[in-house]
Amino acid sequence: MKKRILPILTILVLLVTGCGAAPSAVSPASQINSQDTVSNQSGQEAVSSKNDNRAKQQTVQLQGWWGTVTKVSDGDTLEVDSKKVRLIGVNTPETVKPGEPVFPYGKEASEYTKKALTGKKVFVEVDVQPTDKFGRTLGYVYLQEPKTEADIENYMFNAILLREGYAQLMTIPPNVKYQDRFVRLQKESREGNKGLWALGIYADEAKSSSNVFIDGKSPFEKEKSGEKASSSVTKTTTDQKAACPNPTIKGNINSKGKKLYHVKGVSPYYEKTKAEMMFCTEEEAEAAGFVKAGS
Repeated sequence: MKKRILPILTILVLLVTGCGAAPSAVSPASQINSQDTVSNQSGQEAVSSKNDNRAKQQTVQLQGWWGTVTKVSDGDTLEVDSKKVRLIGVNTPETVKPGEPVFPYGKEASEYTKKALTGKKVFVEVDVQPTDKFGRTLGYVYLQEPKTEADIENYMFNAILLREGYAQLMTIPPNVKYQDRFVRLQKESREGNKGLWALGIYADEAKSSSNVFIDGKSPFEKEKSGEKASSSVTKTTTDQKAACPNPTIKGNINSKGKKLYHVKGVSPYYEKTKAEMMFCTEEEAEAAGFVKAGS
């Protein structure tokens, strides 16, 4: 009897052991769960990318009015339908302010605005404060009507001035709607040494239309006080204004802000005069707003 029981017990033990053994391979359910996780992550990335694109394509609604640019006074000041408009958030170097000399790169900025806007139909967007203390309209000027968020910095002239290096930041609350965008555009322009940033004399942000330089002093003030002005100012201006290989007519701005030009062999102060600009002909000097010394 015992001999018959032992084989039966052995068979039972083997059957129980075989049923309880764990599989060596990963179960199909585990594989499915792992694939689902990867799929979900990819799906989330795709949704995030779509959301970014939708944000850029989101339709914008701006408050403002359409008009035609009838006059450009300066790089950042113009008239739309004879109404004076000052561009918000930006400052171009002075060229026409009473009592102030022409600042380096001012002429370039002024000419750029004139060519881009004179006679053009534009849209003027207003911010929280619609006018300044001088009664000028404060606005963001668009070359075309922006349809989406992506259009704003492509069509807004304020942004274009910053991007191309014709202006620096000048933030005056409460009109700060596009401040973050302006900061980014100027950073890119400055790092690329575009326009006025190549001169190395302008501060990151203008405190006022006159207080724009790194140490608060213009090259003209430094010259009067005996300090050495940045050589890049004279070199850059000379290179840009001279229309011939060896210009001989010296353009100088005196302490009163008057623009004079000196002709070699004619002006008694020619050799003593330090040129801010050089010209090839008297006509060229006069076209730039200079008057012949002694006249």
